[in-house]
Amino acid sequence: MIDYASESAPRHSTAHLSTAALIHAVVFGDSAYPSGRYTLSHGLEGLVQRGRVQGVQQCTDALLDHLRITAAPGDGVATAVATMIALSVAPYSDATLRPNYPQSVQEAIQLLGYLDAELEAMKVTQELRKASTRVGRQTLQVYAQVEEMIVAPQTSGMSERSGAATVLAAYSQRACNREVPGGQAVALGLIHAVRSLDAEQAVAVELTGLAVGWSSAALRLSQCDHIGAQAMVARATPLIKKLAAQCAEYAGELLSSADLGNPRSFATLGRSSPGLDIASAQHQTAPARLFMS
Repeated sequence: MIDYASESAPRHSTAHLSTAALIHAVVFGDSAYPSGRYTLSHGLEGLVQRGRVQGVQQCTDALLDHLRITAAPGDGVATAVATMIALSVAPYSDATLRPNYPQSVQEAIQLLGYLDAELEAMKVTQELRKASTRVGRQTLQVYAQVEEMIVAPQTSGMSERSGAATVLAAYSQRACNREVPGGQAVALGLIHAVRSLDAEQAVAVELTGLAVGWSSAALRLSQCDHIGAQAMVARATPLIKKLAAQCAEYAGELLSSADLGNPRSFATLGRSSPGLDIASAQHQTAPARLFMS
């Protein structure tokens, strides 16, 4: 188990991020991407409504706590696991055998189903579950439609697609059929894998997107100005770098011990945020609100 509050430095990814992968990371880290994330405050609106958080400093402190205690141990690790699962299925670019990971698309989809179910179960309130699946499914749909427009005419006669792309297509179909929840962390982990990000990089993109969304929500809730919002993201960046490495490390441990016959293989995945959960429960019945969560 990784201690996300620890100051110790975990091992970091040495993978080179190609220009194409970097561009992908920028696109998906942008809150303007039509995934529906702009409708989320990640719990901040509920905290502001209850008077628990006020002003730029408290919003920043709450963001850092949210990243460390809630986002990283939950969605962060799930994103890393999903990325690793997708990258473990041949054919893959680095041709590295991963004996403890799923070797077929069917095995990958089975483990992703376990992961997705666990991810949904750990989200206590309805609005958190709904927000995750709404963003996940919408992102899968947008990604598929964009790919269909720009890739299909270019793929005629090309070599076999990657294992990650095959896994993503199979998972997307199951999410479309409502056979799996289609949670945001799993969906984005698979998409990042297809675009050649490793687990640590995928988590960094998602946590950065959360920080940007949180600061944007703080701005819309009149808790800061534009400069304060950018300072909020800048304050979070060093922590995101550390948490991304920790998430990838723990995800590797989880996946190495995962059992295809055990639906609770990811039962230790979790988060601890009772205050945020209470605020979320109150927020979902609030008479007026700007955000879905």
